[in-house]
Amino acid sequence: MPGKSNPVLFAGKEMGQLTVDFRFCYPGGGELCASFLFALEPPGVLVLFGPSGAGKTTILRSLAGLERPAAGRIQFQDEVWMDGERNLWLPPQRRKIGYVDQHDALFPHLNVEENVAFGLHGLPRKEKRRQAQESMESCGLLPLAGRSPATLSGGESRRVALARALACHPRLLLLDEPFAGLDPRARGDLMQRIRKTVHERSLPTIFVTHEEREAVLLGRELAVVGSGRVLQIGPTAEVLARPVNREAGKILGVETVVSGRFLSVRDGLVEVEVPGGTLFAMDRGEALPGLVYVMVRAEDVILSTAEEAGPVSVRNRLRGLVVEQEAEGHAVRVLLDCGFPLVARITRGASQELGLAAGKPIFCWIKAHAIHLVPR
Repeated sequence: MPGKSNPVLFAGKEMGQLTVDFRFCYPGGGELCASFLFALEPPGVLVLFGPSGAGKTTILRSLAGLERPAAGRIQFQDEVWMDGERNLWLPPQRRKIGYVDQHDALFPHLNVEENVAFGLHGLPRKEKRRQAQESMESCGLLPLAGRSPATLSGGESRRVALARALACHPRLLLLDEPFAGLDPRARGDLMQRIRKTVHERSLPTIFVTHEEREAVLLGRELAVVGSGRVLQIGPTAEVLARPVNREAGKILGVETVVSGRFLSVRDGLVEVEVPGGTLFAMDRGEALPGLVYVMVRAEDVILSTAEEAGPVSVRNRLRGLVVEQEAEGHAVRVLLDCGFPLVARITRGASQELGLAAGKPIFCWIKAHAIHLVPR
C-alpha cells in the first residue's frame, strides 16, 4: 500500500474524515504519492499548496474521479470512492462533489442559467430551475441569467462555474486555482463569496493554490505538496511558521535556509553553529540531531546602521554586508552576506533611510523565536 512507505499525514479530528492514500503513475513517467486525512467536521477549507507541477491538480482530479490512481484508497466518511486492492472505483457522478476547474469549462451554446442547471439531472423542470436560481443568487448571477458565456468577464465566468458546482448541493467542494487570471477586484469578490458559501453551507472544501496570501485568507488547514508527495499538513498558521523540512520551507517561501550544527541548550535557548558564527533559537523541547537546517523568514530580519547602544532583547545580532537589493512592490528584498546568505524584506522608505547600497556594512537582528530549526 502507498501509505506504508508514505505515512498518512493528518489534520483534525478522526471522526468524519476524508482518507486519501494513493499512488498515481503519470503516462510519461514519474509518480505521485498522496497520503493524508482531512477532517470534515467542523467543515473548513484544506489548501493544497505548492509549486506548479507538484501534483496538486492531480490530487484534486483523483478526488473528483476524473483521474484514476494506480493503487491505494480514497474514502469519504464511510463511503469508499476508490480501492485498488478490491478494484473498486466510484464514478464521478456518484461522489456528489462540486468541482471548479481553473479553466471554467462553460458550455458556449448555453446561457448562464442553463450552464448552472446543467448537472441537475432527474429533477422536475420547476425544481431544477429553483435550485439553479438559488445557486445563481448566492453567486450574484441572477441579473446575468440569460447571458451567453462569450459576453462574460473572467470574474463572472468563474462565478458561473462556482454556481454550477454548488447547484447540486455537494458534500465536498473542490476548487482548482479559482482565482487564476482574475483582476484584483474580481479576485477579492470571488474570495468573499467562497468564504461566505463555505460558512453558510457548512461545506468542506479543498482548494488548490500556489499563492500564500490566498492560502492564509481561506485555509483552515494547509497541505504542502512537493516532489510528488504531501510533505506536511496541519493548521495553516502552524505550517507556515514551522515547516517540517528544508523542502517544505522553500515551498512555503522561507527565504533563508542555512546548514547548521547543534551545539547546546541553555537558559531556554538552542545554540547552533552556522558559517561565520552562532545563532540562538527558542528551545521548543524537541530533540535535535547534530546537523540541522536553520530557517529565517525575510520579514523577521531587522536591519540597522548602528550597533545597539545598550542591552536589547534580541538574541541574534549579526554583522553583514549588503550584496544586492530588489524592489518587490512597496517592499525591498535585501540580500546580505553575514558569513552565510541572509535575506531581509523591508519597506522602500526604510531602505532609503538606511542608505542601503551594495557593499555597505549593516547590522542584522533576528529574535530567537523567529528562527526555526529542522533536522538535516
